[in-house]
Amino acid sequence: MDMPPPLAQIQVVQVLEIPSDAKKISVAKAVPPTAIFAFLRANIEPDTGGLLVYTPGSAEAVEFGGGESTKSIPISGSFIYLKPLTGTNKWNIWVVGWTEQAQVAPDVGVETVSADEHALPVRFQTE
Repeated sequence: MDMPPPLAQIQVVQVLEIPSDAKKISVAKAVPPTAIFAFLRANIEPDTGGLLVYTPGSAEAVEFGGGESTKSIPISGSFIYLKPLTGTNKWNIWVVGWTEQAQVAPDVGVETVSADEHALPVRFQTE
């Protein structure tokens, strides 16, 4: 007895809803439109504070804890959204680099570029 071909598989990914009180920040001057990840350095006070970074199309936010840290975030487009956690008094965040698909051939992989090589890092801070 012949078996019918398998049904097509569909993967459903739930996209995270960005909170309405998150601050919309343009990163267009710091990250090219071909970037797939951006590297952010954050300095958050006090050490018990934190900052959530949301990007359109992502399934979850990236959390920066108090103190100083550097993390990569997925990026598609020229905006990120920031929401300080309760108890955060002051924060600064810089775009310090990005990763983009290699432009020569798609099967080559990814290329990491430091923003320092192309432009000054862009800093955003509490108002």
